[in-house]
Amino acid sequence: MVKETIIHKWAYTGKHAPEFWADLCPEYSDCNGKHQSPIDIKNAKINSILKPPEFNYKPANIHIVNNDLTVLFKVNSDCFVHYNSKKYKLLQFHFHSHSEHTVNGKYYPLEIHFVHKAAKNDLLVIGVFVDTGNKNHFFQEWLNKIPKANKEYKSNQKFDALQLIPDNKTYYLYSGSLTTPPCSEIVNWLVFSKSLTATQYQLNYFASILKNNFRPLMLLNNRKISIFNDKN
Repeated sequence: MVKETIIHKWAYTGKHAPEFWADLCPEYSDCNGKHQSPIDIKNAKINSILKPPEFNYKPANIHIVNNDLTVLFKVNSDCFVHYNSKKYKLLQFHFHSHSEHTVNGKYYPLEIHFVHKAAKNDLLVIGVFVDTGNKNHFFQEWLNKIPKANKEYKSNQKFDALQLIPDNKTYYLYSGSLTTPPCSEIVNWLVFSKSLTATQYQLNYFASILKNNFRPLMLLNNRKISIFNDKN
């Protein structure tokens, strides 16, 4: 997950790659923390207390940013999620190729992160996997609008982020961190088990732009992974 304010230069390869993040500056020391993300999701336990997130997303003006680390869609409308008796405002969503999280060791071609904020140190990030399959209509509409590196694309056209949320709301839940510097351990991770689909062409298009922008898996370190089972 990419934090928009970059304090010091970091990257996915070379001398600023993930294994060096914690040493780049004091602000990135959390990258060596014990509750880091992403993780391999396995041995999840059903938690009957958990509830599905309630999505209140509205169409927003299109604003796509390619910052040479990811492609992100900024959200300028009042989109939010009610979860665990809190209101989390959607700030942006962005993409990683291949996925950052795995499920029982399986990587997906693409992972979308929806970044929500309730308070300064209280983030809810919703992860959605994308697998090879049928055409993704959201991608079909906006892929050719993605700008080149370090550029933006703005329009009064509207996009609907709900198109990228699975109908089935079964999800995994655990406590973790941002997956990019400063790697702050302030994230409630909610990762849907049901993946979306996209064609191989669409996935290859993302891969050519994103250039392996994924952080390696982190140790679980005795954290618990819960699962909410949506029976609908």
